[in-house]
Amino acid sequence: MAKYECTGCGFIYDEEKEGKKWDQLPDDWVCPKCGANKSSFKQIAEEETKDTVKKKVKCRVCGYILDEEHLGDVCPACGAPKTAFQPYMDKIPAKRRKILNLHLHSMAVHFPQAFSVLMLFLSIMVFFLQDPLKSEFMATFKILSIFLPFSVAASMISGIIDGKTRFKRITTPILKRKIMVAGLFLIYSIGVLLVLNFSNLQFLWQWVLVALNVPCVLSSIFLGYNGGRLSGLEMP
Repeated sequence: MAKYECTGCGFIYDEEKEGKKWDQLPDDWVCPKCGANKSSFKQIAEEETKDTVKKKVKCRVCGYILDEEHLGDVCPACGAPKTAFQPYMDKIPAKRRKILNLHLHSMAVHFPQAFSVLMLFLSIMVFFLQDPLKSEFMATFKILSIFLPFSVAASMISGIIDGKTRFKRITTPILKRKIMVAGLFLIYSIGVLLVLNFSNLQFLWQWVLVALNVPCVLSSIFLGYNGGRLSGLEMP
């Protein structure tokens, strides 16, 4: 027996419980809960049904979404009273929602952003320091240079997964620009690694390091800004 879900209110028509096939319902049949037309229903898989049992609510003030059973006296995000919440129907299929709820990309992007800013600071400070403090700064710089390319690569992979899950494709204008800039970020980060570990780090090479770290920081700013613009956006 199949099940059909109202995209307006989340009501589920279960053929087995109702005792009548969906195709046997008249064309002018409407949702018994919200009055939506029959065309507003979609067939759902059995695993999706389990996830729709928990009712969700959304804060009208800030848009925060949570399970109704976890709703307290105020919104956990903005502090608005409980009365500010209204019923919410998640239009994202359960499998995609599970992937998005991991927030893999959101966590991964913090590492290259923090590394790039700190490394730019270190590349400038080495001009003004003397040993032994300069040597300690350079040791830290080299360690960070090893982790930076890997963190950028991890951020790219998680970003592609997130984009594919969120928008069903990664060929949208903003996503293509993000992938291109992330690729440049990876190239510059590898350049920093090579200079730090395979050059004599004389005065000229120190300027090369600064020149490589600046676009790393600019790339992280661009990616963070455009990632923020896409935050919360999802294709049903």
